[in-house]
Amino acid sequence: MTANTTTVSKNLLNLRAHFRANRLASQYAGDEPPLRSELFSAEQMEQHGKRLASSHTLTPRRAKGQLLTAAGGE
Repeated sequence: MTANTTTVSKNLLNLRAHFRANRLASQYAGDEPPLRSELFSAEQMEQHGKRLASSHTLTPRRAKGQLLTAAGGE
């Protein structure tokens, strides 16, 4: 199945109508207003990325594949 802009738009509109009709959005969001502003500005995001990157440490050893062992791999 290939998705194009029209198909995606129609599906999103149908989902929105469905959630409004069944009041699912208000059931899960309650009275909390939706987020309308950015959480980080571009500069704040850059600074946060740098802090995250500097907090990581590299090791010369190969890391154990933890995700694969949970699924039965490695």
